[in-house]
Amino acid sequence: MQLALPDDFRVSLQIHNGMRNSYCDVHRFFNYEALLSTHTIPLVWQSMQRLFGGEDRLAGCPITRTRKIKNAAWWNPAWVPITDADGDGFVMDLDPGPTGIAGQMFYFYHDGARPRRVAANSYITWLGGIARKLRSNKFSVRDGSIWLDSP
Repeated sequence: MQLALPDDFRVSLQIHNGMRNSYCDVHRFFNYEALLSTHTIPLVWQSMQRLFGGEDRLAGCPITRTRKIKNAAWWNPAWVPITDADGDGFVMDLDPGPTGIAGQMFYFYHDGARPRRVAANSYITWLGGIARKLRSNKFSVRDGSIWLDSP
């Protein structure tokens, strides 16, 4: 991918490296999100690159209004997929908009169904938010899966 990844993310991958049997399987991290590993992150990134193909005709999300995220195109090669839920998922933004922060996390909807919004300013903040919800019992278990409560 030729991207310089933030230290917090690299250290996290050294500790857990995503989830085994998560991507393209029924085992998920939360809210049907597969936590990608060092093996699957580049595969998903390459797939997004192929789908986008650098074509200008694939514009950004028409309902996104934030200046924190660049929204000129459907996909940005400096977005690193962290989770996957059938083409949607959290991405780490290494090329933010003019008011954003490199390394911020946002949710990518492949069909533009919802606006792109920054979920956390860093990977560690994002992961910490998930941990806090789990520790505070702000989740439910349905059909064998963890579903986090809304903010």
